[in-house]
Amino acid sequence: MTSLYSTIDKTHKEKKLCVLAGDFNIDLLNYESHHFTEEFINTLNTYFFEPHILKPTRVTIYSATLIDNIFFNSSDFETFSCNIIYDLTDHLPNFLIINSLDVSSRHEKIYKRDFSNYDTESLTTEFNSIDWTALSYRSPNINVTNMFDLFYTRVSNIINKHVPLKPLSRRECNFTISLGLLLDLKFPSVKKEQIVPSFP
Repeated sequence: MTSLYSTIDKTHKEKKLCVLAGDFNIDLLNYESHHFTEEFINTLNTYFFEPHILKPTRVTIYSATLIDNIFFNSSDFETFSCNIIYDLTDHLPNFLIINSLDVSSRHEKIYKRDFSNYDTESLTTEFNSIDWTALSYRSPNINVTNMFDLFYTRVSNIINKHVPLKPLSRRECNFTISLGLLLDLKFPSVKKEQIVPSFP
């Protein structure tokens, strides 16, 4: 592991994106009871590598272990990952899809609704003034797509008027990310016993 830790340390110092994938032969489900596994996960987390496979990858009638994984050292990208149920081998194939590795996308502005001048009564009044009969399916020349476009445009214009989108400052973005990480730490969504079934 010394060679691996040395490599990811270099990657971290050079601020490079990196994906670690393979059969590590380290069961991440033993995090709480196996010191070496705990050290492995903590070391990777120190360099912001997060596991993207959270369910067992080797399943038999006697056990289920999570030894094949994919780690990625950035939370700036939308990702999708899972195991593929395939019984050709005793190890389930898995994958990680990263939405975009375009570094410039990380510098795009983040927007949030501005409720500073929001008035519920004013918003409700404007919604009530919409002529909804114009959106009804009465004319053969109006198809469902056009009806939806008309509905979406009217509703969006009203919402944008009363609660407009406001670009967040760098400080506000950092606070939002920090708060999200804090919530993840305080309220984990999946418990280990929910991931692994009971085996005789």
